Amino acid sequence: LDLHHLCSLDADEAIAAMTAAPGIGPWTAECYLLFAAGHPDVFPARDVALQTAVGHALGIDPRPPEKTLIRLAESWSPWRGVASRLFWAYYRELKGRDAAPPVEMAEKA
Repeated sequence: LDLHHLCSLDADEAIAAMTAAPGIGPWTAECYLLFAAGHPDVFPARDVALQTAVGHALGIDPRPPEKTLIRLAESWSPWRGVASRLFWAYYRELKGRDAAPPVEMAEKA
């Protein structure tokens, strides 16, 4: 994969190119574009922490599934990436912890 070139594509094209590679799924591609490429309009709706945070913030119980979350996030375009970061921060405050383990725990695994 030409990661530099992927960063110049729109999100749908980049996700399609990345998921064509064996072992890379949509969630991985979306998170790469969001965190490594800084893409402003990517929303990893498969992420359980995002589903939980959005559900809590908007009073949706049980948490919204992927397809519902995709529809909700459409109105946040072209800033869905910003929304995802805000909801992850909200999740951290809500749960009192990050969605991912701290680096020192990951290194021990």
